[in-house]
Amino acid sequence: RNEIQFESIKAIDGDSIYIREYPYRSAKISGAVVKPGSYTMAAGETINDLIEKAGGTTENAYLFGGLYLNEDAKTINKKSTQLLYELFLDNILSMSEKAVGENNFDSTSIVGLAQELKKSESNGRVVVDLLDEDSLKLNQIKDGDELIIPENTNVVHIYGEVSNEGAVMFDQNQDLDFFIDKSGGFKKSADLGSIYILHPNGESELYSKKEEFLKALLKTRLK
Repeated sequence: RNEIQFESIKAIDGDSIYIREYPYRSAKISGAVVKPGSYTMAAGETINDLIEKAGGTTENAYLFGGLYLNEDAKTINKKSTQLLYELFLDNILSMSEKAVGENNFDSTSIVGLAQELKKSESNGRVVVDLLDEDSLKLNQIKDGDELIIPENTNVVHIYGEVSNEGAVMFDQNQDLDFFIDKSGGFKKSADLGSIYILHPNGESELYSKKEEFLKALLKTRLK
């Protein structure tokens, strides 16, 4: 900035001062790219430009699992989490009032879940499809954005109400039963009507049929 020039300028009544937005911003990219690091981006540059500045992706890059973090999304996520926490507390109070006099009501687990929700960190994740060139051109970089491109791990993570949570090697010829059996099967407390498939790019699907589950896995692996 050349601030010395301001000394020779005298403001008079009625003058207007317009300060333009700084046209450059810093973004970070890491993971399976040739040159990971922080890059200066011009206004209007996109995710695709950021990947090109990093020399492109490596051969083992898993684009479908790309993680894109944005500060604006983080702020919104933080507010949403706070609202959800407050709603959770209201429900706990309501349940407690209805259960007055009942000795079998135990709110310990519910209160514990509410505390975990309050302590959870907002990550500002934005669902992006790094395989869609047209979509990437629409996602303009903001200051502080971060893109993480993982390597292909070829595993399916099973967690929740199963006997043994963990990772199972992916096999496109196997169905839901195979992966559940590898995890020790369902627990008696499992809600079979609420099985969700969480895709590496942040999207989620409610599983309803075995065929749909297999198709979802194939879609994730073939992209």
